[in-house]
Amino acid sequence: MRRSGTLRRVLRHLPLLAALCGAVLSVRPDRARVHAQEPQTSAPRAPRAAAPIDLTGYWVAVVTEEWLWRMTTPQKGDYTSIPLSDAGRQVANDWDPATDGSCKAYGAVGLMHMPTRLHITWDGDSVLKVESDAGAQTRLLRFDRSQAPGARSLQGHSTAEWEPIGGPSPPPVVRAGRGVAPVALAGGALKVATTNLSEGWLRKNGVAYSERTSVQEYWDRTTFPNGDTWLIVTAIVNDPVYLVSDYTTSMHFKREPDGAKWKPSACKPSGQAEGQSGGQSQGQTPGPTPGPALGQASGPTPRQGQTPAAAREQPQMVDLAGSWAMSNDEELLIRIDPGPELGNFTGFPLNAAGRQKALTWNSTIQALPEHQARPHPVSYSMRGPGPNFHMGEIIDPVSRRLIGYTITGLFENANRTIWLDGRPHPSEYAEHLWSGFSTGVWENGMLKVTTTHMKQMFLQRNGIPVSPYAVMTEFLIRHGTLLMLISQVDDPIYLEEPMVRTSTWRWNPGQREQPIGQVEIAEELPDLKLGDVPSYPLGTRHPEYAEANKLPFEATLGGKETLYPEYLEKLRQLRESAKGTSR
Repeated sequence: MRRSGTLRRVLRHLPLLAALCGAVLSVRPDRARVHAQEPQTSAPRAPRAAAPIDLTGYWVAVVTEEWLWRMTTPQKGDYTSIPLSDAGRQVANDWDPATDGSCKAYGAVGLMHMPTRLHITWDGDSVLKVESDAGAQTRLLRFDRSQAPGARSLQGHSTAEWEPIGGPSPPPVVRAGRGVAPVALAGGALKVATTNLSEGWLRKNGVAYSERTSVQEYWDRTTFPNGDTWLIVTAIVNDPVYLVSDYTTSMHFKREPDGAKWKPSACKPSGQAEGQSGGQSQGQTPGPTPGPALGQASGPTPRQGQTPAAAREQPQMVDLAGSWAMSNDEELLIRIDPGPELGNFTGFPLNAAGRQKALTWNSTIQALPEHQARPHPVSYSMRGPGPNFHMGEIIDPVSRRLIGYTITGLFENANRTIWLDGRPHPSEYAEHLWSGFSTGVWENGMLKVTTTHMKQMFLQRNGIPVSPYAVMTEFLIRHGTLLMLISQVDDPIYLEEPMVRTSTWRWNPGQREQPIGQVEIAEELPDLKLGDVPSYPLGTRHPEYAEANKLPFEATLGGKETLYPEYLEKLRQLRESAKGTSR
């Protein structure tokens, strides 16, 4: 009886079920027609319209790294930091100093190292034109890959593309928490590949690259809290003839409001091939006229140590976790032991107080028992020696969200923690640490790190000081297996303007951290009186570095004016004056 009752109820509802099915079936054709009418894909935008960042305008090189090799013509045979082959060393050793100023130093590989200004404009919708006032050169970065290269030239043939955040195959997005849908990341970078080069120079003293050279570049743009906007060009040079490995460097340029300081100066042609510049004759590139003032970064700048609400809520970010090996080929003798010479303050915008403190610094101070086991401060620990490090994730145990990164493997266990969870910076009266206190937010796929509460220590291991009032801002930018860092140290006590430097690393998944070194404290200065601190008296000069490199002593003392192209003229005058005095 129960089964027959159930059957009757089912049969009684069959007309309703049939009606519902008919209604569903009648809707499907309309839905199909609607989808058919929707556009499948939109037409690709021109490279100019699709640009994720604006690279146009006037930019000036700020020479805070490799000052000796960029602001002067190095001595013959000086190829420090460059991984030359035997053939490359032979060519460098055969260089004739009479050819100093040759256009060979202003090819696509060496040009970006020059103390120069750049003027970047669009030439149509698919070509970026990069003009330099040093050497009066023009590079054309073509987004259209169908154009065949012409004859070999100093600027070669450059193809460009906008690269999404993280690289051409973006690394996986890190854990963002439950119920968070993936979204497209804003921002990006310019990726440039250059081939079809004629032989040129990596440096002005004849350190050569061959016709078989290829160059890959990444062009990034950042804005620091003080409003300064920077262009960072990271270059990887591959030359199977004159180099034994890739040569990796990074240069940075600060945006200027107009072209008032633009002063083109032609180089010395050394033959028809070298006299070509991106298809234009050497010295015939017209200098751009000063343009209108460029817009500044819009929107208020958050107070130091605070995290904008929008950044705290951002669910997506590029994965930076993993092991990273130093890839820079810059200032190797400064960044590895034994470190920089006393009196070498080139590339640092020191003020009078910073210069005085640096001149009185005595390396013997490191033998004091209180100093022997000191780690490197956070203001320097990402510079060297090395460092090869590991970035680890800090995951919230409940939400499973990424709330921080750790950086381990730095010298003397100077490990760092970067908090991403929006916590505020401590009170100004809180303890200052070797690692400082760091928080991070994501800006267009770049990790922006703000560090305060740093101990008074150094920016370089020859006594160049940093005060406890300094604030450091860093941007960590990933391009596939390449990690780039640009840092700015703003110190109102010892610097005339913020100090900017760059570094690069390669992803190295097989890398293992070195064991922490055990330091045995010992009495190394038995004759030192209790309470004495090793130092040089006020008024001490350290001329050895200047004399060894044939530089005017004044030029080795640093300062803001020494970082810009205009200082080349003053440097020439100082040298002429020194020659007159010696006669």
